[in-house]
Amino acid sequence: MLWAVNKAPEPVYTDVAELPLILAQRKITNIRKKQLVKAASRDYDDPPPPPKPDECCGSSCDPCVKTLWKEELACWRQRWGEGAQEKPAASALQKKIVVTMPRYSVPTALPIALDDGDIYLQSVVQDPPSLASSSRTCRGLAILAHPLGRLGGSLDDPVITHLASLLLTHAQLRVVRFNSRGVGKSGGSPSWTGSSECRDFQEILAKCIDNFCLDFPDSTASHLVVAGYSAGGLYASTVRVPAAVYDLKQFRGGGRPRYVLLNFPAGVTWALSFFTTRTYTNALKGLLSSKVVPGASAGLVKDEGEAKAAARVAESTPANDGALQAVASHVLAVYGDQDQFTGIGTYNTWTKECGSLAPPPPSTLGGSTFRHVLIEGADHFYRSQKAMEALESAVVEWYDALTD
Repeated sequence: MLWAVNKAPEPVYTDVAELPLILAQRKITNIRKKQLVKAASRDYDDPPPPPKPDECCGSSCDPCVKTLWKEELACWRQRWGEGAQEKPAASALQKKIVVTMPRYSVPTALPIALDDGDIYLQSVVQDPPSLASSSRTCRGLAILAHPLGRLGGSLDDPVITHLASLLLTHAQLRVVRFNSRGVGKSGGSPSWTGSSECRDFQEILAKCIDNFCLDFPDSTASHLVVAGYSAGGLYASTVRVPAAVYDLKQFRGGGRPRYVLLNFPAGVTWALSFFTTRTYTNALKGLLSSKVVPGASAGLVKDEGEAKAAARVAESTPANDGALQAVASHVLAVYGDQDQFTGIGTYNTWTKECGSLAPPPPSTLGGSTFRHVLIEGADHFYRSQKAMEALESAVVEWYDALTD
């Protein structure tokens, strides 16, 4: 009796360099061409392996390593045609491999692609130190904006780094700090009105939420914190958390968004916005007067993919164009009576106006809440240890008292 012998299939293209997919790429570099040829030259049952989880930073790089892998896989498929075998049968004794996403246990620099890859902003992300490397849950996400870049503000500002450390260790949140346009290694140029900074903040929020959901698939009732210091607080006040985000499993039941506005530049908004103060005034009024309850439609959304899609569509809308409605949020304003840019009289007027739009927490009215804390002896930069400790206490007491 003759035993049948399985022969390896013949490739459709014997000359790998002549593959139509490779020849069609007119502007391909020699290095990239060699990579595609190498990938297509693999055996019929040995497709190019996908990138490892820690090889993709999740920042929408152009090109992404996943895009490059798909190109290599397409070339391999074209060479072997129907003879390609991509999914060999797995052995019954094969061990199950659990793939975990990377954890940023230390401050990790990651680029964030905006405007379809035209602009890259420098960011630093860090997960809570107590979070295990294999953990699939996290308590929430915080995004922090620094003071005016033209005057030296950056993600390494002492007040920003102190607030980041507080949210990491006390609130156990993933914290993202970023440099605005033209600051540090971020591309682009700063705007005079702050319009591009507001749009960037809004887009960064969307990308960070997407990455959070990918990295922590088992998280539930996660908190969202939007924070800014000085000019960063001005930009943060325009950021809108779409209601559709609270239809996602990770944020469903997580309570209202938390906004932390440190030394809001109420006295110099006209200068930071190039005389477009009304834009920011209306944005803050909309945030404080909102009665839209986050997650009110959670029971109506049955498909997680539809919820994510709805969130992405909403989040792509610029924050200051009025098209994205604010959801009810908790807002904290902290400032000092020795601030060099906004006098105490201006702060008194500003906090009174804000307080007329939203009551202090806790509130049973269902809308936004507003709390303000005056730190005696503190200037705009919190230079003294006493002022910094008072700032920390103000944030902790407010955050811990919130129940929704």
